[in-house]
Amino acid sequence: MSNSLNYRKIWLYLGYSLVFFIVYMSLHPNPPDTRAVFMGDKLLHGLTYIFLMIWFCQLYKPASYKFVGLCLLLLGVLIEIAQWGTGYRYFEFADVVANFFGILVGWMLVKRGFANLFKSIEGTILNFRLR
Repeated sequence: MSNSLNYRKIWLYLGYSLVFFIVYMSLHPNPPDTRAVFMGDKLLHGLTYIFLMIWFCQLYKPASYKFVGLCLLLLGVLIEIAQWGTGYRYFEFADVVANFFGILVGWMLVKRGFANLFKSIEGTILNFRLR
């Protein structure tokens, strides 16, 4: 699974770049306005953590999925604490809950077959290059 990825380092670099971007946007004084979307802020949190869970589960063995989820949950809590410390953002427990549910949904999707997306993408790339 994770060892069979040809571009694992690139996937890791992109994933951690994404985490950096999420932290940056989470601490930015002017967050995106999500009021026009039903439960916009919480929906954004949930979707973000679904995506992160699926992304990082592509890169690690199934035995590590719980650890990946715990790391993502810790990331979300630390971001909320950091927001509280900024003076212009604040800690919201509901955001942590939305993150947690996103992690759970992501984990369920990974268990249902989403754990091989990068491998499929790489297979498509390699097949294209061999033509």
